Amino acid sequence: MNPKINAKYLATTFFAASALVLSFQNCSPNNFAAGDSSSEISLQSISESGTGVDLITPRIVLSDRMNGPAMDTFSARKTIYGTVYGLSADAKNLQVCIGVDNYCVSQPKDIWNYNRRVETLPTWSYNAATKTWHFTMDYSEVGDMIQKVSIHDLSTKEFTGVDFGKLHLERYFRVLSPAQDAAIYFGVFSRMSLFGSGGKPGNVFRFGDSIQIKLAGLGKDGVLVCHEYNSPGSCKNESNWMAAGTMGYVYDEFDKALKGGAGALSTEPGPHKIFAKSTVTNAVAEGVVTVGDRNITCAMRSKTPVFGPCSDPESSQACSQATVGQTAQGTGSCKVSYTCTCE
Repeated sequence: MNPKINAKYLATTFFAASALVLSFQNCSPNNFAAGDSSSEISLQSISESGTGVDLITPRIVLSDRMNGPAMDTFSARKTIYGTVYGLSADAKNLQVCIGVDNYCVSQPKDIWNYNRRVETLPTWSYNAATKTWHFTMDYSEVGDMIQKVSIHDLSTKEFTGVDFGKLHLERYFRVLSPAQDAAIYFGVFSRMSLFGSGGKPGNVFRFGDSIQIKLAGLGKDGVLVCHEYNSPGSCKNESNWMAAGTMGYVYDEFDKALKGGAGALSTEPGPHKIFAKSTVTNAVAEGVVTVGDRNITCAMRSKTPVFGPCSDPESSQACSQATVGQTAQGTGSCKVSYTCTCE
């Protein structure tokens, strides 16, 4: 064969193969279809072939079980199993980000806001026999959303001084709970997403936290909500239930869940029980969130303006919630009056 023709043929084949691999790895979140969460997205993994499993081609495969078929939609109640092919076996060479798309950007300008090294992620492990990385993800405390797994292999980087490699893998997936897995999730607004292996929302918060509530698996329409606080059993009365929209919940088309702020709930210390149900699917969910006591500080304070150099130290008189409003005269040359106040 003519050497020039041979070189041209090889180049054409290489670029065609590269385009095929990228077409499987770079999946836009807009590819996720709304609707029944049981339907799988048609983004099949190229790991399945007639001759067995391809262990060489770099890619991320997600499933609902270890070594299971590739999937893109999962319930929050199910563990997500990930397998990564074709990467370095050295954990120090891999940097990972798991989160929302605008956090795990494809080409980060700020590498320190982007990823975590695999060696710091407790659910990641390497199988030397199959030369694959395995990991799990748990969304049982976070709930429904679209997320992305993004990985850089530093062993492929060139000497440019930039701390990420040329080999970059991405995989989008959706957490979308069906009616049988309906649930209520709580979180502070800035922690409503799962980053890496930490940052999970919970159900215990500080007094005054900006608590957010997510109703997952209940759908958009016909959802009723009831809140019990210092009135156990009140939600057994149908008259105490109100439409989610009336209670301030708004449907998030991106996450496919109803979201709302807790409002006065964050300033009422103690346990709060939230109930929700769908009049369309009959799905029901409940959750309990606990708000901590207010951290109150009491001290003798003065509102009297002082001009010029003079000495008038703060009063040492005891101040507590029991003595709020009591006053005392300063002992210095400024003659300032102090009042017991609590904040």
